[in-house]
Amino acid sequence: MRKLKHPSQKMRILLVGPMPPPFAGTTVLFRQLAELLAQTPQVECEVINVAGIRVRSIKGIIRLVAALVSLFRFSQRVDVVTVHVHLSSMHKIVPFCLLFAGIFRKPLVIRQFGGIGYYNLPPIRAKIDHWLYSCSTCCLFELKMIACKAKADGIGQAAWYSNSRFMSAEIRIPRDRCRKFVYVGHIKPSKGVFEILQAADEIGSECSVDFYGPFDDGLSREVFEGHPNVQYCGVLDADEVIERLSAYDALLLPSYHWGEGYPGVVLEAYSAGLPVICSRWQGLPEIVDDSCGILVEPRSAESLRIAMHELIRNTERFRYVQEGVTKRRLEFSAELWRDRFIDLCKGLVE
Repeated sequence: MRKLKHPSQKMRILLVGPMPPPFAGTTVLFRQLAELLAQTPQVECEVINVAGIRVRSIKGIIRLVAALVSLFRFSQRVDVVTVHVHLSSMHKIVPFCLLFAGIFRKPLVIRQFGGIGYYNLPPIRAKIDHWLYSCSTCCLFELKMIACKAKADGIGQAAWYSNSRFMSAEIRIPRDRCRKFVYVGHIKPSKGVFEILQAADEIGSECSVDFYGPFDDGLSREVFEGHPNVQYCGVLDADEVIERLSAYDALLLPSYHWGEGYPGVVLEAYSAGLPVICSRWQGLPEIVDDSCGILVEPRSAESLRIAMHELIRNTERFRYVQEGVTKRRLEFSAELWRDRFIDLCKGLVE
């Protein structure tokens, strides 16, 4: 294994993961890290895109073979091999990364996206994934709760590595009144869509709620009919979310989705200066607390209505959580987590 003999010597990192398209949480985060590392003078990185690898089609098999050839070639000349995957893709590429990292005696970092822990899988699959993590030099989890469970299960090299976003340099002036709420994401029941509609109807003309996102689980525009304070505004491109959010007062995300991790839209709301009302569910309480938003009970339109009313009628509370966002947002800066990733890799090499 090569040692870094001088501080000015570049560290060589291999990044294996999915690039967009499609534009999803995993692909956006992987591209974000790759772009930031490419702009870092002390780092030299190689990227292998494993999006679209499917063993059930000729095209997918060709992509897999091409990725493995690149993995074999790059593993020889880098200092650290890192693989960035969702839990559903662990078995597709991680074993090959372990193989080549082992052959060439390179540290291997496994970074898992999403809010589903390996211990939620069927028993045999959970044991396989546990073994894969245990064979790595270091494994990173998006949620603190998953990292803690992994350590308790004997994976001593487990650590927390947060989702992150670019935080806008300009912080908007706190607003005096909260009236305009917004939801951005897949429009389906498990994201709390029906709870939002019911709460908005009960509050009435004191608020408005705009929805952005694609329809899912059989829902369509018809779901918004008969709700006078609610409007469907279409689908946003990834690069326009933060700018559009800045036109609103607060984000709504009363989700009870099974695989909820650290939703990117919450961090994008922080970048735009918006407090967040979300459910006390999965990893959400790890990124939203009383200093920057309000936590509500899952599946409870009444709890959501009370929280919305609090921001609408209590101007001091609304200003307090807005100011809290300006502090909390710094914890999820993409540059901060890029630097932590570099420090982690340096530690493994040195």
